[in-house]
Amino acid sequence: MPISNQLLVAIHNTDDGEITLAKAASIAASLDAALHVVRVVHETFADLTLHEVETREALKSAVLRDAEDEVLEMIAAWQADAPKTVSMSCSVVWQTRDWPVILAIAEQIDADLIIKSMASSTLGFIRTPSDWHLLRHSTCPVMLVTPINWTQRPNIVAAIDASHDEQPALCDSVLNAAQQLTEILRGELHVASAFPSVERWLGPISVAIDFNKVRDNVQKQTDRHIEAMTARLKITGAHAHSREGEPADVITGLCHSLDAQVLVVGTAQNTGPKMILLSNTAEQILQQARCDVLVVVAAPAEPEPEFQA
Repeated sequence: MPISNQLLVAIHNTDDGEITLAKAASIAASLDAALHVVRVVHETFADLTLHEVETREALKSAVLRDAEDEVLEMIAAWQADAPKTVSMSCSVVWQTRDWPVILAIAEQIDADLIIKSMASSTLGFIRTPSDWHLLRHSTCPVMLVTPINWTQRPNIVAAIDASHDEQPALCDSVLNAAQQLTEILRGELHVASAFPSVERWLGPISVAIDFNKVRDNVQKQTDRHIEAMTARLKITGAHAHSREGEPADVITGLCHSLDAQVLVVGTAQNTGPKMILLSNTAEQILQQARCDVLVVVAAPAEPEPEFQA
């Protein structure tokens, strides 16, 4: 991250907007940051002909006014009960797709963090195409939140790959963001990492090896890597968790067992054709997670200079 000066929160309606706004405002209040509220609206007027332009524009203006009034009422309601005032502004925009509007306004105000509510269904919370576009194209962290209030001292899980040192900058970004969020929410920080299946890693020719002993050694080594990374970043009080298995299954399983309320994951910032892709592991975790998720973006590594004789 770090989150510092300017936050953007995108809300859909009053059903999820109040809790989403409250979560964003609590983060802004802790950081003395400003908060900009964005609501994108659009309706089709099927009963109107193309010639009824004035009527169509009048209805559009009425919808925008009503949406803005709802946003202002939510802001006023939060400010009235808040222990600390937060500088808030809002934009209500008429557009069919919300993610390009959110990204454009985020760039305009130089937002440090985008917060957006997730859609819900009978199956739980889902990531819409808009969510995926936002995650793939945003250059700042994005937090997808559920319409469920945070409890006191929530568990925060930081998902990293401590089994090797290929992406130290990404791990640092995830850990720093998770630590900052833990301090803001006054929660407990848990750092989680998965390591590959020992049997599959060693292969069938290793039938004489004590797999349980190897598994314990790998787990202890992974825990030591986690402790070394948190110590280097001066993060204290974090609980290390390492498990054997697929990363998405390990991370989301741990979130479930801890009843975690926020999961922090990382993805590398790509350019060119790759910018439409998230990392495979991050995307799998996002598909399975059932809590709030903060996606931290790490800048791409600088290419190594070519050697010239």
